[in-house]
Amino acid sequence: AATGKVVDEFRSYVRPEVHPVLTTFCSELTGITQDQVDAAPSFPEVLEQLDAWLAAKGLAGPDAASDTSKSSSSVLFVADGDWDLRGMLPRQCALSGVEVPDRFKRWADVRVLFSEATKERKNMSLTKMCQRLRIQFVGKAHSGIADSRNIARVMLALIQDYGVVMRATGNVKELDQQDLALDSTHNKSSVNTNDGMSVQASQEDLTTDTICARVALLSASVPPQELDDTLRLMKLSREERRKVQRHLQLLGCLPSRHIPGELRRYRAVLGPKLLPTQLNLERAWAAAKKEGEDGVEEEEVEAVRQALLELPPLRCLSQEEPLVNGS
Repeated sequence: AATGKVVDEFRSYVRPEVHPVLTTFCSELTGITQDQVDAAPSFPEVLEQLDAWLAAKGLAGPDAASDTSKSSSSVLFVADGDWDLRGMLPRQCALSGVEVPDRFKRWADVRVLFSEATKERKNMSLTKMCQRLRIQFVGKAHSGIADSRNIARVMLALIQDYGVVMRATGNVKELDQQDLALDSTHNKSSVNTNDGMSVQASQEDLTTDTICARVALLSASVPPQELDDTLRLMKLSREERRKVQRHLQLLGCLPSRHIPGELRRYRAVLGPKLLPTQLNLERAWAAAKKEGEDGVEEEEVEAVRQALLELPPLRCLSQEEPLVNGS
């Protein structure tokens, strides 16, 4: 920021694991092609490459640890909104079975700093911020490297033209406390499932989730092309239809109880609220299966349930919202 010049850049694609085939929408939005992600390293590998890149700059690793002026605490990531580091990164780390690095647990939200400096409304898009600051947006919107470059340009303009001091605007601890405070304003009930998994949910949410789970079981034999019309005829809301579809997407797709990586991904994809319900649905579906039919057996469901209970707890910000959204 002192000179306004780019020192270096880091960029890497990541090979997706849960949904390895990109949708047309994703490719058109980001400009990323299937060939690019097929040839890309996995998320843990990219995280290691980022570590090596930071270490080469004296901002990570043993050298940084011995130099307090260049410790990991002096590395502050600037993001366009809280979502990337508050929500998506912890979920991806949980999915990949790695811990969230400490340096990602605090960040500067450029939208907050922009709003404070210009007195404009909060949550203004990156494109709008560039327009307001008379900065030409470079590259393709929603491209990771282009967004990073434009965030840096906005941040530099705020520092040079408005005297903004770069600081952390959010961190995992504060957000976790905010979430707990928000939860306490609702009527919450503790639900202890028979598999030892405990979650917090409002009575209204419990009722809705129970209804959606039962509808999912009843709809399991409906052809996929007819499912949405069938759910509409049941007068379900859009959110209720999505919940039903979440259950049906994974019904009959249990992970191997012998492969910890599959179990961790299954747990991360479903989330703590949906996981016990999904396992109960699997057991009910297995019990209703006729003799000789293909499908999951009740014993297999119980074995997977036990294997999930034996996994170590997640060491990241808790997220109730699952990775699979049913859309």
